[in-house]
Amino acid sequence: MSSKNKLNFFCKTLDKPIDLCYYGIWMRTLRLHFDGSISNPNPGGNAAWGFYITDNMEVVAEGTGPLAGNPLISNNYAELFALHKGLEKVKEIVSQSEEKYQLMVFSDSQLVINIMTKKWGIDPEKLYYPAYLMARDSTVCIRKKNILVSFDWIPREYNTKADELSRWQQYELVH
Repeated sequence: MSSKNKLNFFCKTLDKPIDLCYYGIWMRTLRLHFDGSISNPNPGGNAAWGFYITDNMEVVAEGTGPLAGNPLISNNYAELFALHKGLEKVKEIVSQSEEKYQLMVFSDSQLVINIMTKKWGIDPEKLYYPAYLMARDSTVCIRKKNILVSFDWIPREYNTKADELSRWQQYELVH
């Protein structure tokens, strides 16, 4: 199967429920989609973040918020902050249940996905490094609860709801 066909197959399966049997243990699947946005200039514009979480294809949580007033905030910071906020909500959801979970995290940000999967390194001098630390720490905390976490890049057209959440909040900042 070509890489394009694999991507098409993968994207078509995004809207289907997936439960995983891992070493004989059934796990519920949570999906976290997130996005960040910023107005010009980048960095320094009005930034915002958004995420939503699904469980069995039903939205069980969403969040959005501004990141205004800091000239050092960049789009990458907003993306990583959105991931952090979504992971914090996942921690809240799983702490209210005795069930086993896996978490599939999706984003159209290649930078964030490649950093979180350790394919790329990160320079502590980058403007987004503080947001990365928050996202990393939230991921570590979730994994310590024996939750499988995966990070996958998806094309922008498969992340429209998260994009709309972040842009709606950004629109609210301007108007």
